[in-house]
Amino acid sequence: MIAIRGLPGLGKLPELGEMKPERLPAIEPIVVKPQPPGEAPDVLEKAALQGVTASLPERIIWKWLLGQPVTFERQVYVLGGRQAGGAVLDFVVQGWLPAKPVAIRVQGDYWHSADLPGRPHRDDEQAGRLREIGYHVVDLLEADIYSAVQFDTLGDYVLGRVYA
Repeated sequence: MIAIRGLPGLGKLPELGEMKPERLPAIEPIVVKPQPPGEAPDVLEKAALQGVTASLPERIIWKWLLGQPVTFERQVYVLGGRQAGGAVLDFVVQGWLPAKPVAIRVQGDYWHSADLPGRPHRDDEQAGRLREIGYHVVDLLEADIYSAVQFDTLGDYVLGRVYA
C-alpha cells in the first residue's frame, strides 16, 4: 500500500500493480486570498479551493471530495465530449457504489435552469445516455451547494443525492 501525503481522508491507496487509474486528479495548491481590512470573509470562498480554475460550486465540491475516502477524476470527457454531443463530467467518483462509477454534474443556476429553452430536456437526455453506459448520475445544483455550505450540511447533501 502507498500512503499519500497531502490528501486528507484518503488514507492508503493500493499499489499501482493492484489498481491502475487512467488519470489521477490534479492537485492544485490552496492559495489564501488576502482579506481587505474590515470586510467579513466570504463563507463560500472560504469553503472552496482558491487559485483553481473552476466555478465556485465545482471548487466547493472538489475540496469536499479531497477529504473523502474515494478516488475521483475531474473534467472527464465521455461519449465524445461536448463536440460530439457527449459530456464533460465535472467529477467521476469511484468507491461509493460497488462496480459503478458516480458521475457528478455540478449544475449552475443559469445554464441548467428551466428558463433556457430545451436545456432541461438536453440534460435529461445526457443523463440517460450516461446511465446506459454504466454511470450513476448525480446532479448537484448550485443554489443547493451554497445552502449546504452555509448550514454545514454539504456532506449530507452530496451523499444524500448519491444514495437516493
